[in-house]
Amino acid sequence: MLVPYNLARLGDKLIGLDAFSWPFLEKRYRVVLLAHPVSYIEAVQKAADCRLDARVSVTEQLEEIKRIAETSPAPPKMPRIKLGARLAWLFLPFSLLKHIFEEEAKGFEITEEMQAVGLAKALKKLEPVGGMSYAVFRLTGNSLEPLQANMKRIYEELARRDPGYQEAILRANQVCGNT
Repeated sequence: MLVPYNLARLGDKLIGLDAFSWPFLEKRYRVVLLAHPVSYIEAVQKAADCRLDARVSVTEQLEEIKRIAETSPAPPKMPRIKLGARLAWLFLPFSLLKHIFEEEAKGFEITEEMQAVGLAKALKKLEPVGGMSYAVFRLTGNSLEPLQANMKRIYEELARRDPGYQEAILRANQVCGNT
């Protein structure tokens, strides 16, 4: 099946924005994961027996990316450093302190939303170029999977994490499941 991608330019790179799955995502910051270099999309175009319709315009997509880039997600919680570790700097050489604070820092993780906002900030200068490209996806049961290896992991994670993407798979199945 062919999935539509609206085209936009970021500097000298042409980017495709998934125009079918975009409106379905439940966690809106995840839409930035639906932006891919056109080389990933066009590299796999083949004849397909079903073409999905775009469900969002490139203008709407770019506006949403800008809104996401302007959000301020809650910062991650810093791990609570134990009193002994805080006082250790008075008594221990730096080489030993480094190990103690590395262990404490493992609890500090950047959230998925913070990563998405960072990506949106990189994408907020996208400019629409008009036109559309299509990527070939395989629809099998409860899976809507791109044939391009560079995109597979992202869509697998969306299918696992975002119930809205599961809805997109169901809709694709309704449109193209009998072909």
